[in-house]
Amino acid sequence: MPTVTPQLSDLRLEDVQRELARKRLRDYLRLIVWPVIEPMTPFVPGWHLDALCDHLQAVVRGQIRNLLINVAPRTGKSILTSVAMPTWAWIDHPEVRFLYASFSADLSTEHAVLSRRVIESPIYQRHWGTKFALQTDQNIKTFYENTQRGYRISTSIGGTTLGRGGDILVLDDPNNLQTIDSERERIEVQTFYTQVWSGRMNDPKTAAKVVIQQRGHEQDLSGYLREQGGYVELILPTEYDSRAAVTVPTPLGWVDPRTTDGALLHPARLGPTEVAAAKRELGPVGFATQHQQTPMPFGGVLFERAKFKVIARSELPKEAFVDCRGWDQAATLPTLGKDPDWMVGAKLRRYKSGRYVVLDVVRGRFGPEAGDSVLLTTAQADGLACLQREEQEGGSAGKKVIASHARLLEAFDYEGVPKTVNKVVYAKPFAVRVDAGDVWLLDGEWVTAFLAEFCLFPHGKHDDQVDATNTAFHALAARVIESMDAKDVLALARAPEASRAFFERRRKAF
Repeated sequence: MPTVTPQLSDLRLEDVQRELARKRLRDYLRLIVWPVIEPMTPFVPGWHLDALCDHLQAVVRGQIRNLLINVAPRTGKSILTSVAMPTWAWIDHPEVRFLYASFSADLSTEHAVLSRRVIESPIYQRHWGTKFALQTDQNIKTFYENTQRGYRISTSIGGTTLGRGGDILVLDDPNNLQTIDSERERIEVQTFYTQVWSGRMNDPKTAAKVVIQQRGHEQDLSGYLREQGGYVELILPTEYDSRAAVTVPTPLGWVDPRTTDGALLHPARLGPTEVAAAKRELGPVGFATQHQQTPMPFGGVLFERAKFKVIARSELPKEAFVDCRGWDQAATLPTLGKDPDWMVGAKLRRYKSGRYVVLDVVRGRFGPEAGDSVLLTTAQADGLACLQREEQEGGSAGKKVIASHARLLEAFDYEGVPKTVNKVVYAKPFAVRVDAGDVWLLDGEWVTAFLAEFCLFPHGKHDDQVDATNTAFHALAARVIESMDAKDVLALARAPEASRAFFERRRKAF
């Protein structure tokens, strides 16, 4: 007898869809979740949704322990993370216990209600209703449990978690964008994460954590976690920018598939018209933060990131030079739960041709005694030929610090430098050199934080690296213009165009 190939109708389309949805979160979103929560809206697929699904699926399966996702608003992130993922996980593992938190209790509760709506939907019950049921004696919006002892608790930042632990802990939009500029609010979120949230893992060896948000500030929770490390980072900017693209694959081998600058994340939802409108409404900093996931715009206010060239040591010019390390002392002492200033020592080199290279940045939060030790050991490592210049704070206290450090560094060419103009005016001559492409950075671990601060200046939280670098720059520039009187030097500081013309005339002077 001839072989008969079974048709799709023979296999029952619903059975095929059920198995697809059980195996892959991306199919579960399309076939099960979306028709339940958005029955009147067509589902629009996108590669970014596939990337989100695959990485969240890896969390459920234990392939990724800590996942940080940064993506623009209205891109499906909360539906996927807070509605689809937990209900999909319970298909095969109803014993999993979830903890969810957001900046808003109402938002966290809304997602929990949608999740429960999916579980109670006819299609979910028809496919997997025999695997578990929701308990009748523990089934409220913010805390429901199933018959296999799995549960979902939803709370807010700073809210109660009823003393319970979780197997998968999810922070969905932990920072409130309306209060993101409040240092107190940002510290409260960080404290909640470190002191409360991280201690709620049922088994620290196997529990997983997910943080998903659009960026709102350089020191939001994502910024803090990226500084600390330990998270797989899935960064999805609205527009592709090769200068910011993460080229290191995630553990799943995923990298951003876009290769052309300006290529959009999801044109079917956020096309050119919508993106242009977002740029107008948010402005360059707001768009860079919320859509590009970079709270430091590449077109900075005073310094543009693209103007800095990062070089390898082998690319350093082979010509005469003078080095100077500029110092900026922290104005406040390190305090638990605070975000104090940094002590910074930036080493700048000026070559005979007029090229400047930032060689190294020493940066830390030290007490007075430890700070003095860092100052001395760094100067010793720099050598006697390197100038040591430190910004002198105002008043008698500033004079005392300089006098103390002068004794400490009596073997070195050390001076305190009072500033006679404000920070922005003081930074403009160096900005001229950067704009002309005359400032390079020697590649090192310090470069990322250095660029972040410069591109936010003067609106960033910290400006210690800017101040330290400018102190060194002015000391080196003074070697070129030392024959000029103070009035002329001040005029150059106030007039960037005059500064540009002057340095071009004296480019070959040393």
